[in-house]
Order: sequence, then structure tokens, then C-alpha cells
Amino acid sequence: MPFLSVYNNLIQGHVMMRQTRFDTHKRSELKEIYQRIRRMNVDQPFYKVDFDDDTQKYTLGVKDRALELTSSLKELSTDDDSNVFKQKAVISTRPDDVEAETTDGFNREDFDELEINVLKLSEAQTNSGRMLSTGDVNLQPGQYGFTVGIEDNYFAFQFNVSEGSSNRELQTKLSDFINKTKIGLSARVVAERGMSRIDLAMKARGTQNADGVAFRFEDTKRPDNAFFGIVEHFGLNHITQKASNTQFTVNGTEIVTAGREYVLNNGLKLNFLDTTPKDDPAIVKLVVDDRPVVDKIVGFAEKYNSFIDFVKGGFAKIKASGKLLYEMGSTIDRYKDVLSENGINPGDDGRLVIDTGRMTEAIRDGRLEKVFGSDSPVTLGLMKRFSDVTINPMDYIDKKIITYPNTSVKQPYSPYVTSVYSGLMYNNYC
Repeated sequence: MPFLSVYNNLIQGHVMMRQTRFDTHKRSELKEIYQRIRRMNVDQPFYKVDFDDDTQKYTLGVKDRALELTSSLKELSTDDDSNVFKQKAVISTRPDDVEAETTDGFNREDFDELEINVLKLSEAQTNSGRMLSTGDVNLQPGQYGFTVGIEDNYFAFQFNVSEGSSNRELQTKLSDFINKTKIGLSARVVAERGMSRIDLAMKARGTQNADGVAFRFEDTKRPDNAFFGIVEHFGLNHITQKASNTQFTVNGTEIVTAGREYVLNNGLKLNFLDTTPKDDPAIVKLVVDDRPVVDKIVGFAEKYNSFIDFVKGGFAKIKASGKLLYEMGSTIDRYKDVLSENGINPGDDGRLVIDTGRMTEAIRDGRLEKVFGSDSPVTLGLMKRFSDVTINPMDYIDKKIITYPNTSVKQPYSPYVTSVYSGLMYNNYC
């Protein structure tokens, strides 16, 4: 059967894998692949293969998945600026106290490590009104006037009291009224044991006032015929917590802000969650961004597991598949200790299990970048294994040996003569 016919027979119905930039090769790389196939074919025996549907799917699937693993590993080990380990992120050494994130104006090149001490967190003012008997009717019916001062702003209101309204009814009505005004206050009625009160809170933390009073109520006779005393009756000015501002230092320089977040001039946004110990400040620094690295390694592990599952699933009758599983497993086992230390755990079933917590630690202290360096033993060992499978997937199928070549006779071999066996040259793959 001509080779093209064999190629067309194998490729029918086969879905090609997604191409990546690592599937294009330099002239020197293609030459190396050419020489590998040539050297291999010198000693390659002639054999007979029963290319039934399962064998075709298995052979092409093994090659495809080995190519995917090679591309995925190259994405982790490439030496150019696209390397995922080159992506940096800002972190805080005390994320439970201080969170750090970048804004659009942040320049990573000019960033220096910062020492953040959080001395005090901002708080919102809260008031608790007088406890009143819920069923009593104490206020004279009519119109009442009062003002609310929010920082430097003042708002005047009128409140109507209907004939026979109980304290609880008026508290509910007044709370609803305050909430609807949208002046930055929230109100609610708290009831217990036949008594009730109005609790008030400033929605925003901090204050501009040195006395810590962010809001206050005042009874007014507006209009002139309005009744007086609704603020006093409900005890709306009883402060239970004064407003306070966040105080923190950046490399020793103190800064005060009303809220619990602050954007520095360099475009770094700080979120304050708690105060820091005096002798253990939060250090904000640039490290390798662990999120894309974890995503890439999880993707690599998923491809590897897919490879193992593919070989195991539905191809048990291909006895030589056991050889492939053994060789893949022995390669992973060779680096088992270093992989496990960095959150990549080889399982008993031959699959990889990711420990993201341990992996994140390994990323941030620089260990994982060394494991997947272009010249690291792990990268070189795995790349060699994947390349062997890619070059000669036919080594892992059942076949009958017909004859071995006479290697004592020197003769030129074309690497494409037996590539249906050794190279499986199709489309733009090697």
C-alpha cells in the first residue's frame, strides 16, 4: 500500500489537536528531528501491524497527546518573556491584615518593597436610642421638625405623628423614613421584652470632625407651629461608638484616611482588614504571580492525566500499551520527590494530583521556577520521554516482527521510508 494511502487511511475521522506557537520549528530543530528518525530507522525492524479501528485511534491519540504534553511543558520552561514565571504580582506578607492590589496606573518596573504598619482601623459612628414601652402612646399628634447634620451638611425634615400612634409604630415609621432619605444613615428598630428603640449607623466609616461625631440630630420648630422634642423623646443622639479614621504608616510615614482602603501615588491599592503587630508589619512586594502558573501546571497535569486515561481506557487489548504506561510512570517516579515537594503528587493510579497550597508556596519562594527551568533535570527528562513517544508511537502497539535490517552493511536510509512505522508523519506534525 503506498504511504499516502496509509496516511489517508489513518487520518480519516481523526480530529487534529489545537496548534500552539511551539508547534512551529526552527530549521535546526527540524534537522534534529530528521536525524533522530534517520538514526532510529537504521535499526528499526520491519513488522506487520493489524491496523484495525482501535489501533488507528490509539496510535494517533497517543502521538497527539504526547505532542500536547510537549507544548504544555515548553510553555512552562521557555526562556523568553512569555514564560509564565515572568509574570509578577503584588502580595502582602500579612494578607489577613493588609491586602494589596494594583490599579491601571501601577508601574512594576519602579516598584520597591513597602513596609505597612496599620495602627488603627476606621469605624462608623453608631447611636442607640432610648428604650420605650412598645405599646405606650407618648407623643402628642401633629407635625414635628428636626435636622440631621452629616459632617458639614445639614438636612431639615418634618415628621407627622398620627392620633393614637404607639411608640413602636412611630419608631418603625421614623426608621423607614430615615432609610428612604438616602442621606448616608441606616436605621432599624430593636425590640426586646416589650421595649423597643431605634438604632442608627453611619454607612460610611471615618469622619472629618476631630471629636469623632459624624452625624447628630437636633429638634427644630420648623414650621413655626411644629411640635418640639421628637429627637429627645427617641434619644437619637445617644452615641454608642464614635467615628474614627484609619491610621497607618508606609515605610515610616504616617497617613490618615477615612475609609479602609487607600491608593498610593504609585498606583498601589491597599485594603486594611486589621491592625498589624508593632514588631511584625505587612511587607508588600513583587513576586511571581502564582495564579497563571497554577493554571498552567494544572493544565499540564490535566493533559498528562488525559494521556494516562486515554491509554487505559478502551485499549486493554493492545498489550504493548502496558509498556507505554510503565515508561511514563517510571519517568514521573524518577522525579517523584521533587515534584511532591512542589505540590505535584504522582498518584497510585499513575495520574497527577495537584496540591495548590503547597504549589503556591513553591511558586512564591522561587523553587518551582527552577524545577521547570529549560535545563532542569525534570524538564529535560519529561521532554525526552514525550519526544520518544511522539517520534515513535508505533513502539507501543502490538506487531509481528518480520525481519531485522542488516546493520553491518552501510547503506543510506531515507527517514521517510518507514515513517509509517516510526515517524507517523502527518499534516504539519513531526
